[in-house]
Amino acid sequence: MPAWFVLTLRRGLAAGALALLAACASTPLPSADALLHDALFDHPPRPAGVDAVLALSPAMQAHLQALRAGLAPGADLPMALGRSLYKPGGLRLDYDASFTRNAAEAFDARSGNCLSLVVMTAALADALGLEVGFQQVLGDDPFRREGGLTLRNGHVNVVLLPPVRQRAWGVRADVVRRGLLIDFLPPETAAALQVQPIGRERVLAMFMNNRAVESLLAQQPAQAYAWAREALRTDPGFAAAWNTLGVVYQRRAAPGDAASALALDAAAAAYDRVLALDAHQAGTMDNLAQVRRLQGREAEARGWDQRRAALEPWPPLHFLRLGDAALAAQDWPLARRLFERELRRQPDLAEAWFGLARAQLALGDRREADTALQRARAASLTPAEQARFAGKLDALRAQAPN
Repeated sequence: MPAWFVLTLRRGLAAGALALLAACASTPLPSADALLHDALFDHPPRPAGVDAVLALSPAMQAHLQALRAGLAPGADLPMALGRSLYKPGGLRLDYDASFTRNAAEAFDARSGNCLSLVVMTAALADALGLEVGFQQVLGDDPFRREGGLTLRNGHVNVVLLPPVRQRAWGVRADVVRRGLLIDFLPPETAAALQVQPIGRERVLAMFMNNRAVESLLAQQPAQAYAWAREALRTDPGFAAAWNTLGVVYQRRAAPGDAASALALDAAAAAYDRVLALDAHQAGTMDNLAQVRRLQGREAEARGWDQRRAALEPWPPLHFLRLGDAALAAQDWPLARRLFERELRRQPDLAEAWFGLARAQLALGDRREADTALQRARAASLTPAEQARFAGKLDALRAQAPN
């Protein structure tokens, strides 16, 4: 369930992807502004949506007014808010990873990704005077491909506590232990997750980083730069946003463009900052190797390739790409084996289930192809993707012999 993104530029079958966590730097680092180059993007303004992430809409205010009016004296405020949003009879929010909505957009659409859910819940909780805790979920996060990029999807959730004046215990560490956990996942699954508390600045930077990635995918490089810039001004220690900035710079470089050399230097500096924050970011090493090759620094590029390979022998989505190549070569048995191998690494990857369905269908196994298409639809992250796989499933069933 994507909450926030980290990404890499894809290159053939050897793509990597940036890991999620940033460690503290051991030496002082220059300010974020030292690595920002507005002139490369014609000095884009601050995005208008930066200040609206947690803003309440009139509809949200009306919801809170109705909630307060129905509360009994001494009612459990966090539970009342949670029930009003996520229980039967409440708003009934749906999961949708099409793009990252701010609080008001998620409330209006009744849908959003995990980060949209978090900012919407936090905005409402703030208005009720609740204490809000944010958590980043640790562990192996899923990857996906889009627009020539490999994206790694992180997950966050939110914990609500009554106002301090309404509880006898006030230790902030109790946010996780004693608070109400809000997550799209089933309660028993969410409660078992390994998490790390994060601050509000990190959550806001995650939102801005997502908007940067989404702008990049929408072919809006100046807007992508502006969002990444604001993410780093909000939280200069957020490694994923530095990686996004590096990719934005790297995509800015073009053969014959007078600004290409500056863009590549800027990309390398951004990737260096990621690795100063966390020296084990394999995807950033892959990105940096690409930059060094474009700069003609082949020995350095090979060095980064070797360091990346030592951390990550098989890059993310490696067997998916090999499976695609096998499909193109019409080697159906090999394609099936490769997609099955990718699914052992990432069981909920819709693309791999779809590739497996294509291979099974080419091999004449319609029943297995039907099952794989059902899994692809179930694993889809957006309504459009679900509709696409549902259509393919209907077409397959329509062709079935009577």
